[in-house]
Amino acid sequence: MQDGANDPPAVPSRAETGPAARWRAATLLGIGGGVGLALGVAVTTGVSATYQFLTPTLPLPSARDSVQVLYELNELRHQVNQLNQEKKLKGRENDEAISRALSALASTVRARSGGAPGVVPPAEKPGGGGGGPTVRKAPDAFAELDAEIKSLEDTQAILNTILDLFLPKAKEPAKDGQRATGPPK
Repeated sequence: MQDGANDPPAVPSRAETGPAARWRAATLLGIGGGVGLALGVAVTTGVSATYQFLTPTLPLPSARDSVQVLYELNELRHQVNQLNQEKKLKGRENDEAISRALSALASTVRARSGGAPGVVPPAEKPGGGGGGPTVRKAPDAFAELDAEIKSLEDTQAILNTILDLFLPKAKEPAKDGQRATGPPK
């Protein structure tokens, strides 16, 4: 009854697991690495090509387009410079108009006060008497002060009127056009 069922299994000899097996393992490892690297490159290239095919990309502008854009920007810069110059000119004209108005106001105030402080302009005689300018002195010091205060109040009213012309209505300090701190009484 010896049919070989009880025979011990065949064990490879130590000579087979030596250098030949190592070379075979190294060769298989090299082949696997090469195949893996080739597959990785192929998959990456395929994904990249698919992405570029499916996503719309804008072409880069040509050099002529860039030069045209620069010309248009330069033209816009010139237009902005012209607008700024016109704005400065209007500002100067406005300043000159204000200066003329203030000088006219100053000459009106000087004409009312007679040119000298504390001197009351003479009252005109009915019939236009041509006696020449006479200077009247105030009878006392308080009359001079009252006349000066009256002149300053008139000047303040004129200046407030001018300010009302140039300031917007929302920025007025009080409803009647007078300042919150009025002149002393």
